[in-house]
Amino acid sequence: MTRMARAFAMFWWDFLVGDTPELTIGVLVALGAVYLFPKGSTVAGTVLYAVVVVTVALSLTIEARRMAKRSGRSR
Repeated sequence: MTRMARAFAMFWWDFLVGDTPELTIGVLVALGAVYLFPKGSTVAGTVLYAVVVVTVALSLTIEARRMAKRSGRSR
């Protein structure tokens, strides 16, 4: 039973975190930031959009650097 629970947990870890842990962290930060604002607040929506844009930009930058290192071209 413990082996099945561990396998289940490892599946979810690999599925949620996988190769891009920055996306998982970004989602958690976005949810935490939105939770801090009152329900229906327009600021919460703005913060959510800003965190999503920053998270995607960060993820793309990190992946571009990984690809450059793999191909032998580094900046």
